[in-house]
Amino acid sequence: MSSPILDPSTMTALLRESAEHDDSRPRGEPPRWSLDRPPDGERHDRLRDLAFMLATKGVPEPVLRHLVQERAGAWDMLPGRAGEVENIVVSALRKVGEERLHDDDQGTEVWEPSTLRGVCDPNAGKVDYWIEGLVAKSEAVVLAATWKTGKTLLIDSLLLAAVQGRAVWGHFRVSEPLRVLLFQLEMPSREDDRRFRRLALGMGRRPEEIPGYVEAGTLAVYHRVPLHLDDRRGLYMFHKTVERHDPHLIVIDSAGAAFAGIDLSDNSAVRRTFSRAFNPVTSAGKSVILAHHRRKRLQAAREDDDHSAILGAQAWGACASRVYTLERIPDRDGKDTSRDFKCRFAFNGGWTPEDFKETVLRVRDPSEEATLVSVLDERAQLEQGGITAKQRAALALKKLVGVRRGVERKAALAEIRTDLEIGETAAKDGLALAKTKGWLAVRPIAGSKNKQELIPGEES
Repeated sequence: MSSPILDPSTMTALLRESAEHDDSRPRGEPPRWSLDRPPDGERHDRLRDLAFMLATKGVPEPVLRHLVQERAGAWDMLPGRAGEVENIVVSALRKVGEERLHDDDQGTEVWEPSTLRGVCDPNAGKVDYWIEGLVAKSEAVVLAATWKTGKTLLIDSLLLAAVQGRAVWGHFRVSEPLRVLLFQLEMPSREDDRRFRRLALGMGRRPEEIPGYVEAGTLAVYHRVPLHLDDRRGLYMFHKTVERHDPHLIVIDSAGAAFAGIDLSDNSAVRRTFSRAFNPVTSAGKSVILAHHRRKRLQAAREDDDHSAILGAQAWGACASRVYTLERIPDRDGKDTSRDFKCRFAFNGGWTPEDFKETVLRVRDPSEEATLVSVLDERAQLEQGGITAKQRAALALKKLVGVRRGVERKAALAEIRTDLEIGETAAKDGLALAKTKGWLAVRPIAGSKNKQELIPGEES
């Protein structure tokens, strides 16, 4: 390493200068930064003080690590205490980063108000999408699911399609081939190698094309890097990496890893860290997909009661531009297999008012070497007895009206809500679907101004 700070005389001068300006040292006490070997019982504390001082002075991480390891070796702490030495380095970097994180607002920057001239653009009222109906431009999207539901596999499938400019899951149109940046903070690279290979074959593509996306700069993947968005260094590295690759879409898996330094249930901490990390990125027109966890649904929970299900603070949903949830659907026999399964993909809220239709995704292996993720069309879903709450409500109303040949509307909706344990919105959506399919019709009840009756339709 060629940095001049590694020169022994430079290092000695740096340590001596720090000792002379150490106001916390009682008069007559030896300097804390002495290069002399300390007593065995003080080596850890002295090395920790050295690491913190170097970090405070802004010494680059590789140089800091080299200096600390050099002292540790000279003090006979290596190799036996190598893990302890590394923890000292990481702790010093993080501690200084946390202290400086609050200095962001201390500069001389002056805020500038918006001109609002964009309202004159005829297209200002439209939503501009990277992935039509799914991920808009300049958005931070949260995808929440319980553990081992399949969210990482579905995200991998999404980004692989986005890089190619193909419809995501064969359904959601991509505006153009996108540049994608993935931070995979949990799984090792070998697992992504396996999944990307299987997904590429499932799409009918050659796995050899994927390294080509990396070489072309359209796909960048970072595995298990120390992306700590709650400290200054992690935040700096994140923004510099985004600047380097200039992606359209940034995927972080997962929030639990990237935000591990804060209490995930602390609304203030979540909002502050979320905004500092993603506001500069989304303001530049890029979008973020953040994989997160949700609580398991209680047996008595309603289908449309998902706002409180996101793990941790409510700020996760409040800060995100839109929130999706993913839920595994057991087969008819109640089994939940890992090689052929379905997931309910639901929209839980967002800034824009468009009516996202609840979607069912099917994950299957068309061959021993391939995996395919696709949207299960509504006809196939209905043939399987209904998968979404809306479909099950529509089928239940069709059966109810077919048996009784006429049922008062409110009574019918109340009955299926109780039987299916669904919410009012799902029941009304089911009624609309049943009417669209021609399974039932609505007519006024004679002698009543407001009551309506459900009767069999043309297709019943």
